Amino acid sequence: MQRRTYKVDATGITVVVKDLVKFQRYHVPFEHVSVKFEERKMASAKLLAAASILSVTAFVPFSMLLSPTAAYHQIDAGEVLVSLFWAALIAACWLGFFKSRAAWRIHAGARPNLILFGNKPSAEAVEAFFQKVIQARNAYLRSRYGEFLPAEPVTEKLRRLNLLRAEEVISAEEYQLLRRTHVEQANALAPRQGPIGFSA
Repeated sequence: MQRRTYKVDATGITVVVKDLVKFQRYHVPFEHVSVKFEERKMASAKLLAAASILSVTAFVPFSMLLSPTAAYHQIDAGEVLVSLFWAALIAACWLGFFKSRAAWRIHAGARPNLILFGNKPSAEAVEAFFQKVIQARNAYLRSRYGEFLPAEPVTEKLRRLNLLRAEEVISAEEYQLLRRTHVEQANALAPRQGPIGFSA
């Protein structure tokens, strides 16, 4: 049973992963948190292997119990109990396999990735938490990459604005407005040249 805790801080999310045998703590910077996510369902490989092996192993006693030659001899209570035990064990393994399947939301950017349970405690709670993460992420990225010094080259300003647009921190309309503003400011500050040999 794995337990994950998440804490949003000033520069990203601290993730703590605990289970019976390991403890891991890592930090996911806001630059690595993607708005888009991939959803995956994963289950225990050990439970799948146990359920498969038991199903194949139990086939022999079941086939002997249900074979046409079984009608010629008396079926005793022990054979029935053994068959019911195998059936219950197989059903429990398959039920455990399907119940233990966890849904994951993988927000992959650069490593480390943000990986959330998709439905624990509920899908709505996960989405509400992720919206808070996105608000904190957008505020951080806007303050870090969206504020410019007047002396910065316009190419650097446009590169950072493009990054903010690509990460969906600013909309396409806001990007166009800010891009136009910075290009106009750069053109206004550029020295005007007159004819060759003269400056205005």
